[in-house]
Amino acid sequence: MAVLSVGWLGVRTSNATAMMAFYRDVLQLEGILERPGATWFRLVDGAEVHVYSPRDVDHDFFGSSPVAGFCVDSF
Repeated sequence: MAVLSVGWLGVRTSNATAMMAFYRDVLQLEGILERPGATWFRLVDGAEVHVYSPRDVDHDFFGSSPVAGFCVDSF
C-alpha cells in the first residue's frame, strides 16, 4: 500500500478561533462549512482541514492531537 497524500486533517484545539483565523486570513484557505465550534476548510487539491473547538463535543475523542486521514492506492 502506498500513501498518496493526506486526504483529511482534523484538529481540536482550545485556540480554535485563532487557528481558524490563521487558516482563513493568512493561508487563505476556502471555508466550506462554519458552525458553532467548528470550521471546515478545503485545500486546492480537494483535501479538507477541519478545526474544532472544545465546544464541539462530537470530536472529544481527538483529545489534543490532530487526526489525519490518508489517501492510499489500495486498502
